Amino acid sequence: MIGTPARLRYKPRSSNLTRKSLANIRRKLIRAKAWFRLLTSAEKGIIDLTIKCVERVRSARLAKILERILVKASEVLKSQFLNKVRTIGEPLASEVSRIAHSWGNPSAAKWPRDFALVMYLGVMQINAYTKPPILHPAR
Repeated sequence: MIGTPARLRYKPRSSNLTRKSLANIRRKLIRAKAWFRLLTSAEKGIIDLTIKCVERVRSARLAKILERILVKASEVLKSQFLNKVRTIGEPLASEVSRIAHSWGNPSAAKWPRDFALVMYLGVMQINAYTKPPILHPAR
C-alpha cells in the first residue's frame, strides 16, 4: 500500500469522548431539563447507544456526529449557567448600587446595568460558602 487516503488519516479528538464523559453530559442535560426538549430522538439514541456499546470513541464519523450534538448541548448548558448567574447578580447589583448612591456616589446609578459587575456578584454569591445550621436534638 503506497499511502492511505486523507480521510483515513483523520484522528478524531476522541480523548474526551469516553463512556464516562458522555454519561456525565447526558446526566447534566437531564438535570437541566434539556435532554427531551433539545435533542431529537435520533440524537438521544446515538448518545445512549454510544454509552452502552463503546468505551472510547475511535470512529471519525461517530466523533463528528457526537461533536455536532455536544456543541448544541453545550450552548444550552452554558446559557443556563449565565441566566442563573444573571438572575442572582442583578438584584445584588441593584442593592449595592442603591447603597453606594445613598452614600453620595453619583456613578453608582449605572452599576445595575454593568454586565461585568452583575456577573461578578452572581458568581460570588453562587460560590459563597454558607455554614450549615447546627441542629441540636430535642432534649
